[in-house]
Amino acid sequence: MKFLYIILFLFLSFKVFSQEKEINEKVYIYIESAQFTWDVLGYKAYFHIKDESDTFNYDSFFFRIDYPNLDEHSLYSLGTKISVEDIEILKPQDYFHKEKFDSIHTALSIWNKYKSLYIITEIPKERMISEPDKKNKYMIWPTSYVGTMKDFFITSKTKSLILVRHKN
Repeated sequence: MKFLYIILFLFLSFKVFSQEKEINEKVYIYIESAQFTWDVLGYKAYFHIKDESDTFNYDSFFFRIDYPNLDEHSLYSLGTKISVEDIEILKPQDYFHKEKFDSIHTALSIWNKYKSLYIITEIPKERMISEPDKKNKYMIWPTSYVGTMKDFFITSKTKSLILVRHKN
């Protein structure tokens, strides 16, 4: 009987360890610097894609950038300056331009689970303290995909976030 328990334990252990995800691939998603907003204990980055259906105008896809602790941090203090020479940047409007909303949502959800996601943006000129370095004028943040909304636009970048539903 002990032998059966040992075999069962080994089988279950092997199954659990074989299901651990190994994240090797990194996806760098370009978001324009104007498309970041404050969120509770972090920030959100987002992009919009025109919806081809008659029911809705736009789909908005959101990513979360968390604070490392409970203290408030500026967005650019959380990121890392990088050179983009050696990485492939995904521009959502180009990459997903022929995809339907549900396909984009599914792809981002799967990537969120099995890939390392990063938001990348060009550092605005007013954020560059010294002479802009041509190689390191981009910033990245580790992120996670947190979902989507239809026909919502952020109309204020303040902590009082306002969402407006567009009507046809």
